[in-house]
Amino acid sequence: MSFLHRHLYIIAYSGMFLLLMVGLFVHSGFTNVKTTFIYFYLPLVLLYVLLNRMHFHIPKHAFNIEPVIPYLAGYSVILTGIHFIVLQKIPLWDALLESQQTAVHATRLEIATQTPLLLTYLQNWNIRALVPFLLIFSYGNKLRKTFILLVAIGIVLSLAFMQKANVLWIFAPLLLYFMFSKKWVSLCVGSLGVLALLFVLVWSTNAALRGGTNDASAVEFDSNTSTNTLISQSLARRIFLVPGHMVGEWYRIIPSEKPFLYGRDFNLYCKLTGKSHEDYSKTLYPLIYPDYAARGLTGTVNAAHFMRSYANFGQLGLVIAAALLSILFLLLNALSLGKYKIIAWSLFTFPLLMLTSGSLMTLMISSGGWLILALVWLQVANKNLTT
Repeated sequence: MSFLHRHLYIIAYSGMFLLLMVGLFVHSGFTNVKTTFIYFYLPLVLLYVLLNRMHFHIPKHAFNIEPVIPYLAGYSVILTGIHFIVLQKIPLWDALLESQQTAVHATRLEIATQTPLLLTYLQNWNIRALVPFLLIFSYGNKLRKTFILLVAIGIVLSLAFMQKANVLWIFAPLLLYFMFSKKWVSLCVGSLGVLALLFVLVWSTNAALRGGTNDASAVEFDSNTSTNTLISQSLARRIFLVPGHMVGEWYRIIPSEKPFLYGRDFNLYCKLTGKSHEDYSKTLYPLIYPDYAARGLTGTVNAAHFMRSYANFGQLGLVIAAALLSILFLLLNALSLGKYKIIAWSLFTFPLLMLTSGSLMTLMISSGGWLILALVWLQVANKNLTT
């Protein structure tokens, strides 16, 4: 394999990391950028080079996953139907009926508060691991009916639950598969479809764009600017500036306003030690968005994965985050060999990029990272099918 293919994951991650640093620089200047480079990125690169000198091989198996694909697709459909029954509504439809931004925001929050914890986990694993895998598998194996069904369920899951991230979690791996497979027409058509879904979500979840009132913020939309321009600006800001802004805010608040946690954001540790649990992704929300908090709104402010380690142990936490990520890279590289390596590249690359706005633990547990690893292993490590 070429250098790019052998080191695809760290190269892709480094690209997003540089964009993150641009946003951080815009937010708070060079000081925090320097800290992040010295204590996180440089250790990451050094550890990656050292670990790649190891010869690590994944175990083979003889299980053929293809016969169970239709059952997995059926499970995804049934799970989504159960979710709507539990909510007793389609959230996006309710949001479209609202003319005030606070009401739209409340409708989105109700999805989390009204969904049982187990169903939340099952749906997250469905959206972020199972459906992306099934889309790629059914397309690659020419299972046309299954693929069409999964595209439909992917669109429903993308729109109904009012999360722009769902669009990317579901369809970005498929777009990467098109790119790695050099299926340029499919890539263009799929990219236009994803952009359309994102535009629909931004328009439908912003009351002011639909002629309503943005009562959640003092910032008003410029009536002389077209809706398409406003939506494009919103998406560009979310991708290029917001992740770096969040990192800057966590640096600003910790430890000057909030102390280092030293493990108090881990439930199990708190239960074993009797210490009080605190989740800074929720605690910092009113400090970062005081206007929203003053209106009684709540939410989360997730930052890049290394900021959770920083929130616990400061600069040492950045080094720990580098070590954990380098070990993950080692595992991903081991799973990205053989006949089906393009499947691994497609499914692993996007979740890695999402680490710029979420924690590694959340990726592996709540977002179904373990399930992605297991599904890819079942496909690429079959000793009867791979070469």
